[in-house]
Amino acid sequence: MRKNTKIPVAIGIIAAILLFAASFSLYYLRNDSGGQLLWNADEAYLFMTVARRGVRLSYLEYRTVLKEWLNAPAFPTNQRVFLSVIRVTPSGIERHVGKVVGETADIPDFFTPIRQTIYANCQGTPCKWVGDHFENATPAEQKELDGINHLASDIDMSMNGWSKRGVGAVAGDSQFSIEIGKQLTLKVRQGNVYRSSSDSATVDLYRVGQPPQQLWHVNGQPRRVSKREYEQALSTAETL
Repeated sequence: MRKNTKIPVAIGIIAAILLFAASFSLYYLRNDSGGQLLWNADEAYLFMTVARRGVRLSYLEYRTVLKEWLNAPAFPTNQRVFLSVIRVTPSGIERHVGKVVGETADIPDFFTPIRQTIYANCQGTPCKWVGDHFENATPAEQKELDGINHLASDIDMSMNGWSKRGVGAVAGDSQFSIEIGKQLTLKVRQGNVYRSSSDSATVDLYRVGQPPQQLWHVNGQPRRVSKREYEQALSTAETL
């Protein structure tokens, strides 16, 4: 090969490598979670939000972007937010997907138990949990609640025979237990941000005479996945 042709050939090879690197995608997922536990003497509800954030990077991008994203949630390429609702009673456990939205701001909050109904704020409108989903409160209920003005924004409180506490990541080691009737105990170990920014809370159910059962834990560690896993994870509430 003549010397004067070597440079164009080398440039062509480098351009091909860069083009391949720019088009080759890497896929990463990260789950961030938190929520609230409501309970009385007979039952308990876990309202837990999972923000599943996905980042799709070209091979050229990943070295500069990935390191930062692994240590703190960045602006994701894609995001889905799931609200999981778990009801615990002496007779059994119910699990439901309460909402699937694009932003955490669209998830119900201000959970407020009144008598046997749990009300919430659904984007500025009073709503209520009706067994397997949220629906808008009736006009009479909205009047009683004065819109969302009478909904409880505090996370840790007691009212109307119910108690409420936050479940998520805190600064330090923290855990607490609650009893439901005489046979059930829920033990909550909060995530510890000092241990890891991705440390997630764990909720275990203890029944008299039976081994403990894990009700809630989300893997918060960022992880690389295939394109198929990436697309599936952002369309379903099943945690990975």
